[in-house]
Amino acid sequence: RLLATRHPENSQLAGLVGEMAVRSQEFRELWAHHDVKEKTFGVKALNHPLVGGLVMAYESFPLPGEQDMVLVTYVPEPGSAAAEKLALLASWSVPELEQDLADGGVALGSADRAEE
Repeated sequence: RLLATRHPENSQLAGLVGEMAVRSQEFRELWAHHDVKEKTFGVKALNHPLVGGLVMAYESFPLPGEQDMVLVTYVPEPGSAAAEKLALLASWSVPELEQDLADGGVALGSADRAEE
């Protein structure tokens, strides 16, 4: 609904809304209520493939001049399980890789370095 309001000229979106309205009484009723709120902050539960669940506060900021783009920040509660998991992920960084990238070069893996 929010995008439909921002882009009333979007024929694909209008077509989708029309199709959904034809197929679903529940959709027609919900669409007619106009209950739309843009939520710009709150708490989200994310699932990282290596460390599992992360519950973090988020806040989104619209980008100037970009109507449909936002910057979303996620911040864990200090001392929380999410903060500990993010610290674990950060500890897995490779200083040599970071330095090579900072220097503009391409880092070689440890096996490649042994062959040098």
